Amino acid sequence: MRLCKLMTSAILLAFSCCAAVAQDATVAAAKNYKIEFENDLVRIVRVNYAPHEKSPMHEHQGSAVVIVVLKGGGRMHYINGDGTTSEGKEEQADSVRFVPAREPFKHASENVTDRPIETIRVELKTGPPSKPCGAQ
Repeated sequence: MRLCKLMTSAILLAFSCCAAVAQDATVAAAKNYKIEFENDLVRIVRVNYAPHEKSPMHEHQGSAVVIVVLKGGGRMHYINGDGTTSEGKEEQADSVRFVPAREPFKHASENVTDRPIETIRVELKTGPPSKPCGAQ
């Protein structure tokens, strides 16, 4: 009986640890992040947050470069994977933002405004190494 309880506890612990691992934003926060196009060089993701909407903890893969086109402006609040929080700056509708290369990161997000926020993320992937001019 005691062995059965111990095994059950171990199984429950294993499942709870797996659930705590953040997934890609398009999986963990599928309501907010939708892949519009993807190939070997680029991934284009439409991101939508209703006023005061929150997303669960999710992960963004490291990208060579991300270009964000804001169709609807606003401001986001973030809970980072390590438990710290940060405030995004007020973003203007119809603006474009460049995000340089960065490592993968985890966070949960919240639209802290009374307006919907919609962005298009153009995530450039690291392409194949280019050959020097004249190389065959």
